[in-house]
Amino acid sequence: MKLLNEKEIIKNKIKIDKIPIEGLYFLIDKNIIVYVGSSINIKQRILTHIKQGKIIFDSYTIVKIKNYREMEIYYIINFMPKYNKMITDNKTLVNKMGLITLEYFRKIIKYYCKENNIDYYKIPFTKTLNIHLKNDNSLYRNNLKSINNNKPKLALFYVDKLFIVAKESFADIKLYNDFKIYFNNIFTEKN
Repeated sequence: MKLLNEKEIIKNKIKIDKIPIEGLYFLIDKNIIVYVGSSINIKQRILTHIKQGKIIFDSYTIVKIKNYREMEIYYIINFMPKYNKMITDNKTLVNKMGLITLEYFRKIIKYYCKENNIDYYKIPFTKTLNIHLKNDNSLYRNNLKSINNNKPKLALFYVDKLFIVAKESFADIKLYNDFKIYFNNIFTEKN
């Protein structure tokens, strides 16, 4: 093995930035993206991953962009990396991104109806939702197109817009207000 001289070592130096890099990072193992994350200090965050040893990776990529929080979920949904749990964790989606899977929102309505002796099938949520989807495509996070122009692998909806649909679906405004409190309690309770 040839030893490097001082000039060669200095020529290949990597500058240490005093300003933390914020943006997205991709952890890669054997040329497969295994984790997508975002941070205001990516270098420190990657060091934390190395110290914790919970994610196995052999390289990483950093992308400096302003809207990194929004883009993080875009990439998680498109790549579905094995160490990202956000795609199945509705609490994280609701609290961090203001998004929810439609199936989970319906499930919460069903639980609420069951606990309050309300016939779920008399609430025209699906019918009202279909009307909204025809007239307002901003209800659905339709700009989350996956790479290569495929459809997203996980359909997400804006929570606040689903509440508009729910409000129209509940005949009684008190029931709707009670449901909203019930919903918020689910996402604010401690794990």
